[in-house]
Amino acid sequence: FNPPHGYVVPPQFMAMWARRHQHIYGSTCEDLGQIAIAQRAHAAANPHAIAREPLTMRGYLAGRWINEPLRVYDCAFEVDGAVALVLTTTEHARDLRAPEVSITGTAQGHGHGGSWDQWPDLTTMFSGAVAPRLLARAGIAVGDIDIACIYDCFSYTVMAVMEDFGFFDKGDAGGYFAQGRATYGGDVVVNPHGGLLSEGYLHGLNGHFEAVLQLRGHGGDRQVADAKVTLATGGAGPFGGGVIYQTSR
Repeated sequence: FNPPHGYVVPPQFMAMWARRHQHIYGSTCEDLGQIAIAQRAHAAANPHAIAREPLTMRGYLAGRWINEPLRVYDCAFEVDGAVALVLTTTEHARDLRAPEVSITGTAQGHGHGGSWDQWPDLTTMFSGAVAPRLLARAGIAVGDIDIACIYDCFSYTVMAVMEDFGFFDKGDAGGYFAQGRATYGGDVVVNPHGGLLSEGYLHGLNGHFEAVLQLRGHGGDRQVADAKVTLATGGAGPFGGGVIYQTSR
């Protein structure tokens, strides 16, 4: 029922959600820009990232509109690539050369048939229901998370999902990122690989790759010191899920 009205592609869906958030909580395009800028800075140390050149607020605001209020830098880079995820038993993992990384919690949520336009609150995503279940199953609090690999098909996904998990209050994303709380030396390192916005869009599987890489201590120039707990999310809007990875190394 949506295409006859021109409501067809994901940037249009997410633009509606982001605009609603701006109307209710006063968030701004500059707030979204802070997210894109922080992740681009992380990508600079990632040889796999497709976009590594620095991004400033001036450059972000000069980016062309895709669907207002989303600019080109709010949208993931489509790329070719591959990720392999290998899972085995805990006993076998302990005998391997790479440090053991365990999945200690998973949760997912799919609401209103996955409909983007029937969702009752466009300022809250699947993560509103998933976050408390996931944290409870893993037996941790949000403050225990060292790295957050947030599925960032759009910058607004990072804003809404992190709000739902309780990293910051509604409308506070811009300040959180601008103050350096989402990077090295802050509260949590968000997408140290640059995320889908700067490393490239591999359907979010590269977030899981980064989560394990970091917990094994194999992050190279972008390694997060003493990382023990990583959150990795996938999905946006009405459907998605999350995983907690932990290491005892």
